[in-house]
Amino acid sequence: MNPLVLLAIAGGAALITSLIRKAKAANNLKYDLKKIQIYKLTVSDLILRVWIDFTNLENTQLVVQQIYLDIYLDFGTAEKPDIQRIGTLNTNAEIIIPALQTVSKSFDITVSYFNLLGTALQMFKSKFTGGAVNFPKKATVKGQIKALGVTIPINYEVPFEG
Repeated sequence: MNPLVLLAIAGGAALITSLIRKAKAANNLKYDLKKIQIYKLTVSDLILRVWIDFTNLENTQLVVQQIYLDIYLDFGTAEKPDIQRIGTLNTNAEIIIPALQTVSKSFDITVSYFNLLGTALQMFKSKFTGGAVNFPKKATVKGQIKALGVTIPINYEVPFEG
């Protein structure tokens, strides 16, 4: 058989094997949203910081291409929840996760005070009627992570620290 044909077959097989490994790594990507907290107050904005650990369980490097997360806080009670969307993380920054390793990343979400006006009113609503201010203890995060064309849905609760 022609050596060029053999070389092409070997190269094609190596490429297919590599793609299968990467797809498996993307499907098996583990993530852990550690926490969300108020990071910084500026003159015009509130900046939240989100910490996420990404773990690659496979023996091939993995690249996360996009993270889209909506952050919700519950300003109500267990009996009467009052969930408000306070911000969105949408980043296309590539995150390289080496084989068999965990990478910790933090992301900042800027929320204008104007957009927080309704949320602040929700927090202090019970105070106006003689109750206490409702500070949220946890955040709900919904969205998706994309790695190598694989979309991983996110629906997670994490501690929220003020």
